[in-house]
Amino acid sequence: MDTNRTDLGVGEEVTLKFIPDLITNTYWQNTWSTTAGSVAPVVATSTAFTAPSNASPATGTATAGDERLDVGFGVVKPSGVKATLRGSPDYFWPLPAVGAGMYMNVVLQPTNVSFSRVEIMEPVASATNRTNYFVNHPPPDHDGDHGAGVWHPVVCNPVNLLSDLDFDHASSVGWPIGQTGSYTWPTSPLWRIAGGSVTHPLSGWTPQVHTLAGDGTVTVEKLGHNVTRSPNQPYGTAQ
Repeated sequence: MDTNRTDLGVGEEVTLKFIPDLITNTYWQNTWSTTAGSVAPVVATSTAFTAPSNASPATGTATAGDERLDVGFGVVKPSGVKATLRGSPDYFWPLPAVGAGMYMNVVLQPTNVSFSRVEIMEPVASATNRTNYFVNHPPPDHDGDHGAGVWHPVVCNPVNLLSDLDFDHASSVGWPIGQTGSYTWPTSPLWRIAGGSVTHPLSGWTPQVHTLAGDGTVTVEKLGHNVTRSPNQPYGTAQ
């Protein structure tokens, strides 16, 4: 990632400094300020600038004696996600076994800034759109056992990757052969600055849909990908 960029993610922390360092003394102090976000320390040869927690422009100012330098920053919020498949689909043994699952790398967008101080959560939600078998045999809800209701961290290497393994596993298992039906886990994710109390909706998400065919084939769909597996396959096929 470009360390000289002036586009930042919400809450991102960067170092502001002069290269080479300014020579300062008691009468010639380098003072920092900003129109949004924060700087610390205020008087030093360099400072840590924390971008505001909302999408807003910010101007960082360095003042030394009679000299002043302004640097403008654009601050953006997460605009969505991009998901790619990771590794092989879930492995089942002994056979036959009804179920399917896949792992994904989920990356916050855009990737020209860092969202390493952002957290993502899918709220707990009851299964909806239940059909056939699942009408009288309720499937599990999207709850803490399936990665919901928990704030998941974002890492900066790889850039903006949601790093919690519970979060990126989409699966459905344990159903009988000879039944058909489907159900959906609604997903309306939220983002916040880590540890903060203010939350915001995150766009670009899709619900997780689970489908059971009469021969025991299971299909799971989420974030533009799907995995399908028949009960006599060790692995399914994900795309």
